[in-house]
Amino acid sequence: MRASSIDIRPSAKWAQNGISVAGGNGSGSGTNQLSLPWGLYVDDDQSIYVADWYNHRIVEWKSGATNGKVVAGGNGAHRLNFPQDVIIDKESDSFIISDWENDRVVRWPRRNGTRDEIIISNIVCIGLTMDDNCYLYVVDNGKDEVRRYKIGDTKGTVVAGGNGKGNRLDQLSNPRYVFVDRDHSVYVSDNENHRVMKWEEDAKQGIVVAGGQGEGKSFTQLNRPQGVVVDQLGTVYVTDSWNHRIMRWPKGATQGSVIVGGNGQGARSNQLFLPIGLSFDRHGVFLHTTSNHIKDALMNGDHGIIHILDLYIYITKVKVIENTMKRDARSPKLFYLAVGFKLEKLVVRCEIAYLLTKNGKFQDQQWIEICKENIVDLQMPMAKKDLAKDNEKRSCELATDFTHLQLQPIHKIMTLKFALNQVFENPLSGAAHLSEFIGQLCRVTKATEIGILILILLSLLLTFNAYI
Repeated sequence: MRASSIDIRPSAKWAQNGISVAGGNGSGSGTNQLSLPWGLYVDDDQSIYVADWYNHRIVEWKSGATNGKVVAGGNGAHRLNFPQDVIIDKESDSFIISDWENDRVVRWPRRNGTRDEIIISNIVCIGLTMDDNCYLYVVDNGKDEVRRYKIGDTKGTVVAGGNGKGNRLDQLSNPRYVFVDRDHSVYVSDNENHRVMKWEEDAKQGIVVAGGQGEGKSFTQLNRPQGVVVDQLGTVYVTDSWNHRIMRWPKGATQGSVIVGGNGQGARSNQLFLPIGLSFDRHGVFLHTTSNHIKDALMNGDHGIIHILDLYIYITKVKVIENTMKRDARSPKLFYLAVGFKLEKLVVRCEIAYLLTKNGKFQDQQWIEICKENIVDLQMPMAKKDLAKDNEKRSCELATDFTHLQLQPIHKIMTLKFALNQVFENPLSGAAHLSEFIGQLCRVTKATEIGILILILLSLLLTFNAYI
């Protein structure tokens, strides 16, 4: 997809009901199924390429096809690990894929390709795009920045963010997807700041072009924006993910309008659930979410097509890896949770888990079975080597973040246990962070839950004292 090819009339309107064009046969690994797909790319011949996240593969869906074809990853010897996005490099006739869990960006030949080539390493990459000069733009979620790479370049140049996590105009916070226009201006979905930012070429700071009025659902606000596309007139199209809608913001506008969704979350043909990726084809718009169905609808008057990937609530498919207990070599009597993680990846996974499970109708015992020891262990490989040096501080910060999400009581208890176990590994440096976390927890916890939390705290403290 090139910026110069996107031309949509300001008067264009979209029908609100859609039909499935990829997936739509439940969550699974069959050739007619998808499982939590994220990014997608639409080729010139209307073929759709989907980053099938949970199946660790890239799937091609030809126009009108009832089955897809695995073109990268899958069960072969050269695998992907939770791919987030995919684009096509026309120059080399290859896929470029953000191989998220493997901390890399890879190139995969389109024609009889069986082996990937690593082109960028050590990066927590989500969104990808290319400009007309074949420069690659990569969202580094771990460093809250966007970098531009030329062929053969492994370091890249920061073109947005790069000044730490924050809400200043020269900062980003959990950026997700990126778009580049013909003037090489970079548009970024600034997820945790609930805004879309535009960074002109060589700019030292960006400008807000959508949202930026805090989290909310009014026409001046966004809530966790994801995919972003800009047409030739400078109109911004963005997936307003947690508001379950797609919005259009004309250039210079202070508020947007809803073009798809906005009818509450759900599975009806006029509803969306957590839309994420967004891409234009020659006639209309393609978009998708963390779901198992891509739908389309005719764009009224223009006879274009809008493709929507809709999420049905697959609570039963959410799997939780139980905590692995390991003995600390420095203290044979002290056990700790081997919960190695990269904070940015954990946030993404827990965001999915929370949004899925909060819609379920579970009894308390079922919540306990789902959560097991800790909700933050969701589908997460555990490795001690990945822990940051300041792991006590970061784990407490993470647990504090979870309490802002209106989690179920069991979630709060488990995040407390997580924080405590991390602090117990290094009590002196972790105590201050723990007290700050407990204070935050009490401020957002109902009085009826505090007693349970105190009991958990006391029991863990007694256990800790017995060991030391």
